[in-house]
Amino acid sequence: VRCQVFTYLFVAISLLAIVKYLKWGDRHHLVLLPILMFIWCNMHGGFVLGLGLQALTAFYLLCRSFPAPRGNLESFLTISSVFILSVAATAFNPYGFIPYWRYIFEALSMPRPSIAEWHSIFSTDSDALSILIFPAILLFGACKLRKRTALLSVIMLLTGFLLAFRHLRLFPFAMCI
Repeated sequence: VRCQVFTYLFVAISLLAIVKYLKWGDRHHLVLLPILMFIWCNMHGGFVLGLGLQALTAFYLLCRSFPAPRGNLESFLTISSVFILSVAATAFNPYGFIPYWRYIFEALSMPRPSIAEWHSIFSTDSDALSILIFPAILLFGACKLRKRTALLSVIMLLTGFLLAFRHLRLFPFAMCI
């Protein structure tokens, strides 16, 4: 089993916890995110995606808190607190907080020209235009939902697919979102 398979699972669990909180106000699942981050950061570098989902959700809620501050600001503070605890959970690894994050930043910015799955979707022999159909259909569906989390869904989908277009390896994560 490749370690990235755990990242697929943990992305799905993270999204489930975030959606349950945003739709039904269920904070119980958010408690799991820092614990999940502790496990995830010790298994695979893809934990950065989980932190990104939390940060993106917090940013969305912050932007929504300006026209309607009542519930959105409280939600922003809740997600931000979970995000801070999740970042703190990454300190519990064999290398310590600062050395580990130095390594993660280096690994994320390292060029990998000889590894095909790290190439852009447009630099391979695949039919990139046929792959563009998926985000178009998903974005259309998210826009048609017109629910409270629809805009966040569109933002997450766009972010996921932008990452996927940059590296083929990240396409399954975009499909999870």
